[in-house]
Amino acid sequence: MREASPDTHPRIAALGGDLTSGTPEQRLAWIFRMVINGTVTTPRPTR
Repeated sequence: MREASPDTHPRIAALGGDLTSGTPEQRLAWIFRMVINGTVTTPRPTR
């Protein structure tokens, strides 16, 4: 992730260091918070 091309993956290239920092437990906790927060803020589809 730290070597991702900014041309093809600009967000990963910008955040690569952050995405791979911390302990495995910290990264796992961050992933869970990200999924929950994304679920909370993503609108449900209309029927």
